[in-house]
Amino acid sequence: MAREDLSNIHTGAYHAKNRLLDPWCEFGLEKSPFSSAIDFTSGVKLSHFQDVIDSLNYFASSSETFSIVSGYKGVGKTTVIDAFIADSDKITYKIKASSSLTKEELVEDLVYGFRLDIPEYGISNGAKLSLFLDEVWGRAENSLLIIDDAHLLNLTCINMIFELISKQKDTGYLKVILTGRESLFERIVNNYTQYMAHVRPLHFIISAVPEHQIKSYLHSCLVRANWPDILPEISTGCLKQIYELSGGIPCKI
Repeated sequence: MAREDLSNIHTGAYHAKNRLLDPWCEFGLEKSPFSSAIDFTSGVKLSHFQDVIDSLNYFASSSETFSIVSGYKGVGKTTVIDAFIADSDKITYKIKASSSLTKEELVEDLVYGFRLDIPEYGISNGAKLSLFLDEVWGRAENSLLIIDDAHLLNLTCINMIFELISKQKDTGYLKVILTGRESLFERIVNNYTQYMAHVRPLHFIISAVPEHQIKSYLHSCLVRANWPDILPEISTGCLKQIYELSGGIPCKI
């Protein structure tokens, strides 16, 4: 086989491989429009996601101190929370929870995250919490503590969170938002009834994309990815199949 023919084969194989790895290049896009499930920076927002952001903005400006955001895996909880943080003018700190997170580590995260001048050594966790709240109240403006994947938290960490919330003065400057799987709200309400008489959380649910919004969601992804032409028509049958296979979960779409 001639060297030129062999070179053409290699070139063709290279382009074929690239198309298989990222077929969106053929449509004039640098990457898949679904590589990031939901991105609110472009202003292309779906109503049921925006409803949760609006509800969180209401919570941040209200006298309430505790809320829970829940939803199925992959539905967009973290991304919606990040969009809320980006739009918020409040002092905000987000912690990524894990099953191995200890009460001591959580206290240290709070002190570090809010950049408070509290001694690191020589005082108890209870004293650190009291100093932490004094510092937060001294700012005289709402601060938001957001704990993502809160369904992974152990008993001692959750008790500490309730301790923070229940110690709130009338000002209620520290507001806590827990985000997690769909079972989070039920777990909190059922297992911590001793707190519920005084601290009842607001509950915001992030649902999957409903079937009638699948087309809008797909088009919003293409717009964010700078689709170079008129948005494509998507048949009813195709939309129905996408919904049946994904259940409306963005990361599955």
